[in-house]
Amino acid sequence: MRSRDTDTLDLLVRKLLSPVVRFLEKIMSIAWLRAPTAEAVDAILMEILLEKLTRTEPTALERAEFLAELKRLFQGAHPDAKSGGNRATEQVSTLRTWYADVAMRSQRGLHTIRRASAIGARLSPAAAELMRGTEFEDNQRELEALSKLEPATQKKVAAILTDSKNPAPSVAFARKIIEGHTAPNLSLEEKQFQILVKAWERTNQKARTLFKQHIEDHG
Repeated sequence: MRSRDTDTLDLLVRKLLSPVVRFLEKIMSIAWLRAPTAEAVDAILMEILLEKLTRTEPTALERAEFLAELKRLFQGAHPDAKSGGNRATEQVSTLRTWYADVAMRSQRGLHTIRRASAIGARLSPAAAELMRGTEFEDNQRELEALSKLEPATQKKVAAILTDSKNPAPSVAFARKIIEGHTAPNLSLEEKQFQILVKAWERTNQKARTLFKQHIEDHG
């Protein structure tokens, strides 16, 4: 008798690792996946996590969804890692250890793992589906901003961001449209200008110097 967690895990593996056929067959053939115990989840971290996060570079959205689901499975196998209850100190300690383990195995920063996991947990399925396949799928900053909104608002904002005729350049701009603070009908040049300004604000001094030189050489 297969459990819900096992079925969820199977779907997750198939969805995220479908190009890695031999690895997929290896994972699906492991007998203990039929019973997602604590040991099973720990082994999943070793086998799947390293494959997904180091060998096949995921998008920011895939990484967030993947880590959020792994965390859910881990908490299911380790009840003391769930929030609430009377063992808060032990729960925080267990979860902190899990985050550290994931960071070490994937060779990524602890903050990166925590941030991506939080984004995946908060992002609504409807909004995530709208973002998939767009430029925002690999924009962690915008995904994080989107994930902090209420689920219903997330879907509205995502729809504006991915509008084929008149997409908004950012979550903040899409929210302004929803709130009636700005007109959505910007020209293509205005949108491109806003994107350039936002990119400029995120770059360091060296990158800005290189960009200025590029403008001087090709402007």
